[in-house]
This record gives sequence, C-alpha cells and structure tokens, in this order.
Amino acid sequence: MRAITWRGVNETAVETLDDPRILNARDIILEVGLTATCGSDLHLLGGYIPAMRAGDVLGHEFMGTVAEVGPEVRNHKVGDRVVVCSFISCGQCWYCRNELWSLCDNGNPNRPSPRGYGAPASAAATATPTPSAASPAATPTTSASPSPTRAPSPSRTRSRT
Repeated sequence: MRAITWRGVNETAVETLDDPRILNARDIILEVGLTATCGSDLHLLGGYIPAMRAGDVLGHEFMGTVAEVGPEVRNHKVGDRVVVCSFISCGQCWYCRNELWSLCDNGNPNRPSPRGYGAPASAAATATPTPSAASPAATPTTSASPSPTRAPSPSRTRSRT
C-alpha cells in the first residue's frame, strides 16, 4: 500500500508499505478512496509530539470500500462503502460498553511501544503490552502492524467493526 509518512518536522513522504492483513476475527480491510487532514495531524506534522519518528504513518479520518472482512464481522460486507471517524473502537471493552468510544482499549492493534502507539512495526514488535489500569476489562492486542487509524489514501487499511 502507499502511505504518507512523517519524515521530520514539516516533512512528509509517500512510501510503499506492506499491505494490511486480517489479524483479528472482527477486522475489516478497507480500500481507502478519500482522506482528510485534521488539526491533530498538524500537531504531528509540526513536531509537537516528541514520540514521532521518521516513518510513522499519518492520516486517520477516511472513507472507502470494504475489501476484506474477518469471519466474525456481521455489520459490513465486501463492497460496502464506509466512513471512518478519527478513532476506532471495539464496542466490547469496558470503555465502549460505557460509551467512552475514544478511550477504547482495543481500537489500536499495535502493542504499546516506548514511543507510544503508531510506531513502525520494528519498534512496536519488541514492546511489552501495558493495558490501562483504569479499565477492568483491559485486553492488550499483540499485533505489530501499522495503526489502522493512520492509513492515508490510496491504500488499504485495517479496521474493526
């Protein structure tokens, strides 16, 4: 897939990355058609987030067509057109059950890394999961693939239903 990556303060590049794959039975892979830049992207681009490293993928609000679904996906099918908001939630963790969608424990498939979520796979793969102590149902995920919420177009991205 092609993705816009952060290369340094106010510097980006379009790079070819590995295509996403279904990792969780509730995953969806989207063929992204359009994406937008929002204010939080400007914080990343401007270097205001010290955890940013060259190669981190930018972009997290997009729309597209469902290209592949995991076996437990019930609400969408291949070919559906969807819009993805700025955060992705699982609908099942303590936060989601309490309608605190943006705090979802499972919305990002990357392991936490010393630099935070969204780190390139090589950095995330060696990190130890650290679930939120505030959530009684905290369940860290173990994938080391790029974050699904940061895939710009044109590309395919992994999402959850």
